[in-house]
Amino acid sequence: MIRVKRTKKAPRKHSPSPIKRNVVVERKAKHERRVVTSEPPPDKETSNTSLGEAQATFSMTHIRQTRDWLLHGFAFSPRTIKSRDCAYRSWCEFVDRQRLSRRPTVDSLADYLVHEIMRGRKISGIGTYLGGIGATFKDRGEISDSAWNTLIQSRLIQLLKRSAERRELIIGIKTKKAAAITLEQLERLCKEGSTYNHQVLAAVSVTGFFNLHRGGELVRPGSGEETLKQPYAQDVRVDEKGIRYVITSSKTRVFIDTELFLRAADLPPWAFQCWRTFWIERNKRFSGYPDLFIMENGVIATAKELSVFLSQYEIFSTHSLRSLHT
Repeated sequence: MIRVKRTKKAPRKHSPSPIKRNVVVERKAKHERRVVTSEPPPDKETSNTSLGEAQATFSMTHIRQTRDWLLHGFAFSPRTIKSRDCAYRSWCEFVDRQRLSRRPTVDSLADYLVHEIMRGRKISGIGTYLGGIGATFKDRGEISDSAWNTLIQSRLIQLLKRSAERRELIIGIKTKKAAAITLEQLERLCKEGSTYNHQVLAAVSVTGFFNLHRGGELVRPGSGEETLKQPYAQDVRVDEKGIRYVITSSKTRVFIDTELFLRAADLPPWAFQCWRTFWIERNKRFSGYPDLFIMENGVIATAKELSVFLSQYEIFSTHSLRSLHT
C-alpha cells in the first residue's frame, strides 16, 4: 500500500462574490451620483452620527453649506435665481469698477441707479434689479430686512425714482401696462387668423382665460427650458360636453395632478369652436407627439411666442391671462 504524503496548500485568495462585487459597484455609483447632483458634502465630524440621535452636532461650515444648498435648490425657481444672480452681478461690476464697497449704502445705490438710467434702462427694470440685489444680500445674511428697507426707502432714492419716472413721461418713453385679456379681445383673436400657429396660441388663450391659468402653466418659459407644467395630449378628452385635460403641479396646485373641465355650455360658441378646430388640426399634424400646445416647428409654444401673439391685440400680459374681475 502506497502512502501519499499530503502537503498543505497555500490559502486561496477568494475574489469577491458577484453579489458583493455588485454592492461595491452600487456604492461607487451612489457616491458618483451624489457628487454630480451637488448635494451638500457630509460633515467629517459627524459622518457616523445618525440624524435621529439627540446628541448629533454639526459644524458651522456644514450648516452654512446646507443652508445655501437649500436656498438655491428649493426656495426659488431657476428663473428667479437666474434673475437675482444677473442683478447682483451687475451691481458687483459697477461697484468694482468705481472701487466702492460691495456692501450697499444710500450713496452707492443712488449712483448705481443713475448709472443704469444713463445706460437707457427703464426705472421699472432698475427697480427689479434693486429688488434682486437686496434679496441676494438678505439671503446671505449680510443685511437685514429693516436695514435694506431703510436704504431703498431713503429720500434720495425715492426722489431719483420719481424724477426718472417724470423724465420718461417727458421724453415720451411709454411703459406698457400689463392688463388681462378682455372677452372682446379674446373673441377677436379667436375669429381672426387661419394659420396653424394662430390656432395653437388662440387655444392657449381660451384655456387660460376660462380656467384662470397663468401663461407658465400652458406654454414653455423659454425656447431652451423644460417644464413639467404643460398638459399632455394623452390626458385630453374633447366631446360635445366640453374639454377635459390634466394640469400638473403648480403654485396653486402643488404636487397634485388635477383634471380640469371646460364645459361647452359655459363657453361662448366661438371659443369652443376655436378649441375644437385646434384639436383637430393638431391631431392631423402631430398625432404621435405627447405635448398638447405644439407649434408648427414641432416644439411647445413658448412665452415669447404667446407674448408677441397677444401684443398684436394690444394685450401685454402673459402671466395672468385673465383677471378675477374680468
